[in-house]
Amino acid sequence: MSKDASLILIDDPVRHVDGEGARGPEGRRLRPMPYTEPALTVLNLGLVRGDGIFETVSVVDGAIQAADAHQARFLRSARMLDLPEPDVEAFRGAILTAAEDLEQVSSSTQILAKVVMTRGREALEPGAPSPEPVGWVLAWVPEGLEGPRVSGRDLVTLNRGLPLGVGESAPWLLVGAKTLSYAVNQAVTREARRRGADDALLTTSDGYVLEGPTWNVVLFIDGVAVTPRPDGGLLPGTTQHDVFRGLEARGVRTEVRDVRVEELERATSAWMTGSGIYAVPVRHLDGRELAVDDALTAGLNADLAARRS
Repeated sequence: MSKDASLILIDDPVRHVDGEGARGPEGRRLRPMPYTEPALTVLNLGLVRGDGIFETVSVVDGAIQAADAHQARFLRSARMLDLPEPDVEAFRGAILTAAEDLEQVSSSTQILAKVVMTRGREALEPGAPSPEPVGWVLAWVPEGLEGPRVSGRDLVTLNRGLPLGVGESAPWLLVGAKTLSYAVNQAVTREARRRGADDALLTTSDGYVLEGPTWNVVLFIDGVAVTPRPDGGLLPGTTQHDVFRGLEARGVRTEVRDVRVEELERATSAWMTGSGIYAVPVRHLDGRELAVDDALTAGLNADLAARRS
């Protein structure tokens, strides 16, 4: 098996209730295989329709960081997509198995693992049985993450084209679920780079701040650390939550609330936050220079790296 990454397939990734004739956790199999070899059929609904969910977690010294928060979000995404409940213990075992495989050959302290469950194989024949979900974990040693934590990033704001609260008024749009349908997210980043920035901060059509394509934002506005309310139409941030804990420990007041786009003019500094990137300072937002506290950023990232749960 290549040691650039480690792939673990999960036979039957669904949690079964005792007494329903399904295998218990002891009967679940984790199947390591080379990540460079074929593992999915072209009929997999995650591939052809983006019909699946995922989480990306950071593993340090054999511990999954923010494990409870990632598990809760994974289960929430499954419910929103009407998927069967994932067997979180099987996925946890796969994460740790894949990470251990890499820890034996790498000196890196941080390993990233993508946890995926799809609805399964698309049925082409009339009357075919319902698809059986497919699950896997792919772990790899990240490169180039520490540089942005020091150098920072330049952002532009881009309109997502939906109003605030659309996830509440139209839950079928799956706003707030972490699905495999990331074509729009990729397009957002490409557009930001066409405009000369590194990435984009998304906004609503009615003038509220949301998040980045793959990260949450923390803004310093009027001396308070603020992040947009998840119920407004974005994913709840696992790393953002821990950044707030670090700021509060340093005496900074924090708020989770709706943020108007015009408030960005009063933001004095900001961070992009995510499981892999940790806390990345924003140098420029729509061309306006923001202050960067290198010592505070380094302290927050040290806190994030030190997490063992």
